[in-house]
Amino acid sequence: MAGTGPTLAPSFDEYAEYFLRTMDATGRVDPLLGNFPGPPLDGADIGQVDPAFVEQFPMIVLRRGADRTRPPFNYRLVHRDRFYDVWRRAQPPSVMLGHVTLQGPAQRRPGCRALARQLTRTPHATSLVWSTAPTPVGLDPTTFSHAPGWGVDPARGLVTSRAGRADGDARFPHDGRYALWVRGSFGRAVHFFVDGQEVGTVADEADYPGEEHFVGSARVSAGTHHVSFVRGGGNLRPGNGDVAANRAVGTLYFVSGQTAGNRLFRTPVGAAYRVCRSSRPLAWVEVAGPESGA
Repeated sequence: MAGTGPTLAPSFDEYAEYFLRTMDATGRVDPLLGNFPGPPLDGADIGQVDPAFVEQFPMIVLRRGADRTRPPFNYRLVHRDRFYDVWRRAQPPSVMLGHVTLQGPAQRRPGCRALARQLTRTPHATSLVWSTAPTPVGLDPTTFSHAPGWGVDPARGLVTSRAGRADGDARFPHDGRYALWVRGSFGRAVHFFVDGQEVGTVADEADYPGEEHFVGSARVSAGTHHVSFVRGGGNLRPGNGDVAANRAVGTLYFVSGQTAGNRLFRTPVGAAYRVCRSSRPLAWVEVAGPESGA
């Protein structure tokens, strides 16, 4: 993808601009002309970045995760691997006339009011494009019973400073296969289990708070299931010791096809109130102009 930039890489990562140099990348560590709106957030979701700033970039490189927001509707996914999604702008910024965040109960009502105001300012809007919000089963590991000596860091989760185990329960809303993602920073291997069956292992993945790692998947029935993870004893491998204070297990996310979110659907402008006030989990709505082909 060399030469396809400029590219936005919104996660905090010292190496992003170097490894994406042939895509003319802008990140949070050393942004072009020092221009990056907002604080230097770790694990920044694209939903935390001003859409007007996002639209300056033909390409976006995003860290994958269970609860990530989809970029604006005029971007298309062109590459996916274990860690990253790459999005290319498929239509010009002019097709997107307005963007309103709706994710979470606290934002839904004021977001709907903001959408109404937006529509009064854009009488030439032709349709609305909505993105569904991810709704994974999330578990806070600091509520688990855990090994003595494991500390709690509000930003990171359980600090796994020695060998040990943590145990908790999760309630799954329906039968199906769930992908497990976990936030955290890992040196020595941590093994994850559901009902005693290993789902997967994460090791040698030192990271900032807010970033997530794919663990594996498990098929479960609706109801409550036992969830645990284990960090074993040390050895002489590099990075295996306990001196690093940032080895931690953060939020665990179980995602099924029904809770993955980030799907787009389009409605007439006249349906705005009905959809906005519905119980459907929504991340954002964007006002589309006639150039979008709606």
